[in-house]
Amino acid sequence: MRQVFGTKTRTVQDSLKNKPDIQSKPQCAGCGLFGDIASLSEKPICNGCVSYYRSNPSLLPVILAGIAGVAELIQTASESASASLDAQQVLENAYAHQRSATEARMGHKPRTIPHSYGSSGSGHGLAPYANLSKARAYQSEKRLKLEQAKMKDITIKVMGGLWKVWNDKCSMLSLSRVSYVFEPSATAKAAFEKLLDMCLPHYKKEFPDAKALDWSIISVHFHESQSRSFSLDHFDKKRPISELFEECIRQKLLPELKVADRTLEVRFVFHINDIMPDEDVLASYISGLKSKVRPQQSGFKATLASKRKLDSQPAPPMSKHLASVRQPRSSAGPIRLKSAFALPLAVHAPVVTGQPSVRQSWSRNPTMVPAKFVRTLAEFTETCHVSWKGTGIEETIYLPSDLGKIQENEGYIGHGYSKFAFYARFEGTEYAITQPCDPDLSEASAKRLLQAEFGLLCQCDGFKKIFDDYVELVEPGMSESIPDFYFNFPKSIFGRFITTPETKLHMPHKYFLATPLLPCGKLDPKIIKFTGNNGMNTPSSNIMRAVHAFTHFSWIYSRGHIVFCDLQGAKDDGGRWCLIDPQVHTNVEDTEKRNEYWDLGPKYVKKFIKEHDADCGSNWVCNYLGLRTLVLDESGDLAEAASHVNRSSAIQPSRSNSIGTNSYTGPVVRKAY
Repeated sequence: MRQVFGTKTRTVQDSLKNKPDIQSKPQCAGCGLFGDIASLSEKPICNGCVSYYRSNPSLLPVILAGIAGVAELIQTASESASASLDAQQVLENAYAHQRSATEARMGHKPRTIPHSYGSSGSGHGLAPYANLSKARAYQSEKRLKLEQAKMKDITIKVMGGLWKVWNDKCSMLSLSRVSYVFEPSATAKAAFEKLLDMCLPHYKKEFPDAKALDWSIISVHFHESQSRSFSLDHFDKKRPISELFEECIRQKLLPELKVADRTLEVRFVFHINDIMPDEDVLASYISGLKSKVRPQQSGFKATLASKRKLDSQPAPPMSKHLASVRQPRSSAGPIRLKSAFALPLAVHAPVVTGQPSVRQSWSRNPTMVPAKFVRTLAEFTETCHVSWKGTGIEETIYLPSDLGKIQENEGYIGHGYSKFAFYARFEGTEYAITQPCDPDLSEASAKRLLQAEFGLLCQCDGFKKIFDDYVELVEPGMSESIPDFYFNFPKSIFGRFITTPETKLHMPHKYFLATPLLPCGKLDPKIIKFTGNNGMNTPSSNIMRAVHAFTHFSWIYSRGHIVFCDLQGAKDDGGRWCLIDPQVHTNVEDTEKRNEYWDLGPKYVKKFIKEHDADCGSNWVCNYLGLRTLVLDESGDLAEAASHVNRSSAIQPSRSNSIGTNSYTGPVVRKAY
């Protein structure tokens, strides 16, 4: 290759021959750099290596230390220098080395940087992170944002607020809107309870003298907008909150923004009448609302106020306010609005396995341990007695490992007069397992007590089926008008634990009674007593009237032999009334032959019937079923008895006749007790 410059011609090889050889320059024994540096003509290593090994003498290689003059340079400097340098000094030394070695060797003009590298305005390297704590905070914040971005695709944010219904208007309590982020596997009920518990302080501040909120007076609604909401009463609250979110998406109830943010909102709706049953408390609340009306304004604002008819008319008398608030309602209970979904959501059956499934949603999660048992079956006979049969089949129930009787223990449910209850699981269903409180009670006595209670549940369940049959015979379809209830006998277990050398029984007794668990959370309604053990009580609701009518019918059907008492219960997850732990008085004089300690004999049978007689005439269920005119006759059967029922008193109740005395003498019931 040739290059032409004017009249002269030369080759590239010729130009390279004229360039000085770099290897002829002094070289540093430490880093191997070449350069026209004065220090290299006098010292075996360059100034950069000297600075480096001064700050890190322990890193000096043995070969390098053996070169004449190196050890003296490092030792001399280390006597006067600090054993270690901070990051700022290392950077300054590195750039000093660059200015004195690299730039000069390459023939470049040395770069200039501020003396204090990384100071404000430098704009180079680690300047934004001169403060190490700020750098760490930045990295931590960045990681948190990444985690939140990942969790956004997993968790579901649920918002909720309290809404009151008064005078045909539904409005939200101020500052009662809360939110919480839930795992997709959390049950809808657990999510709603958490949100409602967060709302309670605002409720107590707004209504300090009102009734405490619970699920008996609250209905949950999906919040679509300020003017639209839909009831979620049909949705199974035991299902995961993720399924509710997915169903809302399928029904196109959520805007795109909330779908992207995985957010939904609910309302907790209650009626003012339900939390203020007392007239004086309600009147005080209305007076407080009147006092909060804004004072009359002037100018343009007054014109707007007049257009809105604020203060344009005098307030009506307090009686009219009460009349407008006390709207007639078909029955007490939560407000029911339009359903949120076109079709009811499918109810998922519980997982039925020996070992509880990890995917099953539980109301509580204590540590569970398995226990073997065998059960004894009870069957209601045609003579209204109970027959017993052992299965001999070993089964497994799961019990809490901790039996501490404290409120903080998730496995502990509570205790009553004679029994305590713990949480249990069996074949995908939650149970309350009960045993006598007395740990010194003999096994024979514990068995007798628990078996009597289980048999009584069976007997009540049998009488209730006969009662339902009678209702249908009186008038087909009438059972839909009478409040429905049942006894907690189906799926209940009376069993005996099996002890083996490998397993240790940690329950106080071998025998136990297990019944399906009713809602017993913090915000679930408490157990309601419909009748006591010493008296009937005056019915104050339709469900109480229905239970009293059942007691009346059972007394008639048993020929005056029994009166079921201490009837109590609560609503199950499906909203149906479930009665638990009944007792009975029998018309047996001999105390040794009576049922158990709760059986107080003929005296209390008469007492119960006498008390019910005072209320029977005003009990529309008793009147509609003709129970005041129903008497037992051996020559008739149930169907014929129902065809002769006189229900005229259902329209005009008559209190002239007492129970069991009536002019009707036709055939009634053929059943013998």
